[in-house]
Amino acid sequence: MCFSVEVDINLKQLAREFSARLSPKFASESFNAVSTGYMKTDILPVLMSHEGLLRVEPMNWSLTPSWAKEYPLKWSTYNARLERVKDGTPQKIYEVPTFKEAFRLNKFCLVPIKAAIEACYWGETAGKIISFQQESVPSASLFELTLEIV
Repeated sequence: MCFSVEVDINLKQLAREFSARLSPKFASESFNAVSTGYMKTDILPVLMSHEGLLRVEPMNWSLTPSWAKEYPLKWSTYNARLERVKDGTPQKIYEVPTFKEAFRLNKFCLVPIKAAIEACYWGETAGKIISFQQESVPSASLFELTLEIV
């Protein structure tokens, strides 16, 4: 397993907190799922901007560039990092060919996960599994996360 995410959220509350429109495609106002992303076809709620308005829409859990000629991709984009070193040179995520156009056009979204588990391949945590989890404090913001190295 490379990664997995868990979503457990009240969609109506998410839409209200961000003054967003909730898609009528959702069958209920709560959403609970665990996605391993293996098939890249799992559906998760996404907060996105469309024509200047924020919307909560069901979307496939996959980082697929708009210019991709296939879906799902045969190569992985899940280990995207804010900064990485390529050929000895530091590279920011907004400079990577896969993502730079999306950042230039301000086209990105928020996936409101409760927890994520991912293998780490670089740096001081290489070879470890990293777990990000939502704080269990009821009054906490929807998106407060803690980091645990397992």
